[in-house]
Amino acid sequence: MDARIPVIDLAPALAGDREARAATAAAIDAAGRDLGFLVVTGHGVPAARIEAVYAQARAFFALPEAERRRSAVGTVSPYNGYKAMGTEVLAATDDTGANAGAAAAARDLKESIGIGPPRWDPEDPYYTEGEAKRYFSPNPWPEALPGFEPAFTAYWDALDGLARELMALFALALGVEEDFFAPKIDRAISHLFVQHYPGLEPPPPAGTVRAGAHTDFGSVTILHLGDNAEGLQVRDHDGAWRDVACPRDAFVINLGDLLADWTGGRWASTLHRVVVPSAAAGRRPRWTITFFHQPDYDAVVETVETCRRPGTAERYGRTTSGAHYSAKIARLAGAGA
Repeated sequence: MDARIPVIDLAPALAGDREARAATAAAIDAAGRDLGFLVVTGHGVPAARIEAVYAQARAFFALPEAERRRSAVGTVSPYNGYKAMGTEVLAATDDTGANAGAAAAARDLKESIGIGPPRWDPEDPYYTEGEAKRYFSPNPWPEALPGFEPAFTAYWDALDGLARELMALFALALGVEEDFFAPKIDRAISHLFVQHYPGLEPPPPAGTVRAGAHTDFGSVTILHLGDNAEGLQVRDHDGAWRDVACPRDAFVINLGDLLADWTGGRWASTLHRVVVPSAAAGRRPRWTITFFHQPDYDAVVETVETCRRPGTAERYGRTTSGAHYSAKIARLAGAGA
């Protein structure tokens, strides 16, 4: 483990111990001010739910390509579903200028399957009118896998609950009321994806980029590293790439663009990427489960009072969760076309 990426046991804080919550919030604040990455144990998500998602994802990617494409993004949902190998260019969403030339156009060496919010009220105009249609749409559940929907939905529920707990701790770390974020995430437009990085023959050289350098679009990302977990890297303030490791029973947590905005840059939304660590690793498939927590589409994002200092309003401005997400996805779609 890199000493710059703290490992935090959430169990005492989640149990409600006030001193533990304060100490956990302080550790989160320190991580946010540095690399914006941390690892959490004691999160309470059952291992069986995690393994059920991996099992269904492996079954999905073993289906014939024609069957997989029946669940492709755009079939029933504009943002959710299957993304085939080489159709994404994550580097194109980077606003820092770190990617240039060939790196900005390199297609990611992965495929994925993902869902959006699994349940919402079709009679409520909040979910069905205007821009809501982009975020609340039926998920393209694979017909060939009856266990897929229950496994992914159960995991969604667990991770949405964990994200709410984390957002409360984030509020505590920022010196605002613990429920500050609650009304902004009660109808979240989060996304759950399983990424499959196929083994490649001949194996690519060590250092080959499997997913381009980017920051995450939302508030917080909760990542489970499966088998062959090596390859995730985060860029530090000096421009060096640091390896991110994680125990099998833990999650990697990284802060996203919206928390950087909410904190006026006090916390970092840091560039990260996935590389091939060695030729041997390049031969083996890599699997990860990623929960991208995204606040309500109409949640207003502007620097919180406790983080304001001269220039923050001009630099970070004011946006909404939906506007920021849609702009990033448009750039991703344009690069992958």
